[in-house]
Parts: sequence; structure tokens; C-alpha cells
Amino acid sequence: MYKQASFAESWFPDGTVVGTDVDFFVLPGTDPSAPTPLVAGGDSLVQFSDDPDVSRLMAYLISPEGSEVWAERGGFYTGSTTVDLDTYYTDTDRRFAELFRDGRDVRFDASDLMPSEIGSGLFWREITLWIAGTTTLDEFVAIMDAAYADADADPS
Repeated sequence: MYKQASFAESWFPDGTVVGTDVDFFVLPGTDPSAPTPLVAGGDSLVQFSDDPDVSRLMAYLISPEGSEVWAERGGFYTGSTTVDLDTYYTDTDRRFAELFRDGRDVRFDASDLMPSEIGSGLFWREITLWIAGTTTLDEFVAIMDAAYADADADPS
């Protein structure tokens, strides 16, 4: 068993059959009476201009048609029920899209919520060392706390 993100399918050797050779499942939550929450990464679209062309592009990107263009290419999921599940690139993409539609809480991955200088490098390195048994939990926490103190002190 290996915990990995949805994009891992792109690394599989040709001929790998999802559901036979490999598969995925959602880890159970802490409340059996509630839908199991999902941990996800995500992208944000932010408009910094009031140019009408930019506004039209933004409107298109969030429309069902814009979402379908992304879904057809794989690795994109929307909670929107207006995108036909048959639009998704692979069966795995369709299964992930269904998970986003079924009323679950979706939470960002912790590293995605961290300042980039911590979440994109330090956190991954240090948590890997802790999981490998190279450092202790106390050492890991001390390193992370120091990084946050430095980030908070940085005026930039």
C-alpha cells in the first residue's frame, strides 16, 4: 500500500490496469456517521484586471464548457455537477470527480497551506526524515516551529 496523489496514474507503466494492477480508496474519517473528508490540492483563479477580455476569460474558465476542456485532458476535478462524468479523461479521473460531488468535506493538503518556503521544501524533507526514523517527532516539530518563527519575522 502506498499513499499518493491522483496524479500518480501518470507514472504507471503502459498497460497498467487501474482496478486490477493498482487501485485506490479513501481513508476513513473519524466520524462514521459523516462522509469521509478528502484531502486535496487545488488551484485558484484570481483576476487582477478589470479588462473585459480578462473578465470573459475568467467567466469561460469557470463555466461548464471551460471545466470540460480541462476534464478531457486529465488530472482536473470539479465539484460541479454540470460537467458530464463521461467527459473525464480516464476512469480514475471519473472516480475522483465522483468523490468531489458526493457532499464530502474537501480540505487542502497541509503543505499547500504553508508558506511556500516551508511547505514546498523543508516540510517534505523533514517529514520524510521523521517517517524514516532519522529524526524524532520532537526534532521535527522544533525544526518546523523554528521555520515558522523565521517566516513570521521576515518582513518581506
